Amino acid sequence: MRFFLLLTLCFLAACAPARLDRTGFANSAVISGFLPDKSEGAGYKIGEQVRFSFQLARAGFVTLLSYGATGNTTPLESNVQLGLGKHTFPRADDRQGNAQAAYVVGAPTGQNRVVLIFTNVALKTVPRGRLDNAQLETAIKLAIEGSNAQIIDLSETNIEVTP
Repeated sequence: MRFFLLLTLCFLAACAPARLDRTGFANSAVISGFLPDKSEGAGYKIGEQVRFSFQLARAGFVTLLSYGATGNTTPLESNVQLGLGKHTFPRADDRQGNAQAAYVVGAPTGQNRVVLIFTNVALKTVPRGRLDNAQLETAIKLAIEGSNAQIIDLSETNIEVTP
């Protein structure tokens, strides 16, 4: 029985989405409580809207990246200047025509990682395109280094995209 439990845990760990090595990037604890509106790992159907909430311990710039199951990296927000306190993306003042902007979950199904990057200065480049985990880490590291940011934090959450 213990062997079966251990085998199951190893299998689940292998299926878990890879996480960025925060220690290689972050040098301060600025971001807290970064979660999707239904909670981390929650299922969202294709076509459903999702919001992300977080708190900042200081003012600065944030970039929000979506990393899909196929490795497609899409910036949802780039270099948004925010004050300290609680925030939600998309912001209430973000507009698409006369309606509030929305993040609509799209295909493919599977695990979707969402990365929030905080810097004290705007990033000069923002990662995008089809990347594997190692390329994503490198792209984020190069974007941060290229900005010459002195205060850096990263946080990551995930959602499950379902049909």
